[in-house]
Amino acid sequence: MKYIKLFESHDNLYVGIDRVEYLEVICGELEIISALEYNYLNSNVSHKYINYLNRKTCIEISTDVMGYGKLYLINKTNDDWWYVNEQIFPSKDEPRAANKYFYYKCDQWDGLLKFLNDRRILIR
Repeated sequence: MKYIKLFESHDNLYVGIDRVEYLEVICGELEIISALEYNYLNSNVSHKYINYLNRKTCIEISTDVMGYGKLYLINKTNDDWWYVNEQIFPSKDEPRAANKYFYYKCDQWDGLLKFLNDRRILIR
């Protein structure tokens, strides 16, 4: 749903969600991420690996360094919500540590950019 955000609070442009909510959305109808959106992220991402996945319904951003780091899977729904799966891989100093998974729901493009900026993924 597209709407004007004139009087809304901009403090909560993204929120953490649980795995069940994330999977319900990801298994449903996803919007194709436009070339304009992808190119913006590609030209502003501070990490070297960014890629389209799943017939352009997912963007993958990796901060993987020698097998550990973070991976972000970004999807867009028809109502302009963006969903992010943040996967954190343990460092080589913690070989037995488990991967950690976090899920987020971002309110439109502004929410996604704030999420990526808060994680220092975008150059700004």
